[in-house]
Amino acid sequence: MCPRVPAEHVVLTCGFAACTSNPTHISYHEEHTVKARIQFVSTAFWLEEIRHAISGLVEAGGRKSRLTGPKKVAWHRITAVYPQLRFNADKVQGMTAEDILASNTSVIAKLDTTVEFEASSADFYDILGSHYYGERGSSETWPIIVQISILCNAAVLKQGITFVDLPGPSARNAARGAVASAWYKKCDHIFVVAPIQRAVSMHCVRGGVYLDTFNLGSN
Repeated sequence: MCPRVPAEHVVLTCGFAACTSNPTHISYHEEHTVKARIQFVSTAFWLEEIRHAISGLVEAGGRKSRLTGPKKVAWHRITAVYPQLRFNADKVQGMTAEDILASNTSVIAKLDTTVEFEASSADFYDILGSHYYGERGSSETWPIIVQISILCNAAVLKQGITFVDLPGPSARNAARGAVASAWYKKCDHIFVVAPIQRAVSMHCVRGGVYLDTFNLGSN
């Protein structure tokens, strides 16, 4: 919602493509550095998520196009972390959750952990991205993150306001869209930001999805 609260970037943002996937809480502190706390899910929770995705695929007869609702969300979460599964739906049906978990040791290393770091506002963005992004087409981290909390020295936050940066309501990845929908009910106020580079092509902006989501009129 407010990617440039201080003078430098403190949350991941891009005018050309979706990048926000986790609720990112941005609050005030007195220091002139920026602090972050990234909490990852537990191993038990993640195994259950994988089992849910497998069972949904089995119920859909191995056809991803038949997945709907929570089962579609679960599939998108799992294949974001294990992209090699996207085109191997038949193989997934014969795997256990433990098999899939064991296929990526870097994911296992993050589960049950909390990462904390502090940096200057100029360096913070790059460090946050290193925890969040992989190479294009590689494993994504966001589905195994519970929450990101950021503290920065920004006057707009000094009175106790907390900004929460969220993904858009119509993200192509159903799991990201579900994150947004769940959080809208918790927010006191909502800011919709659509940079022109994306607004000219995003169907959610052109088609009025934001208006429908927030029950706003066309004016």
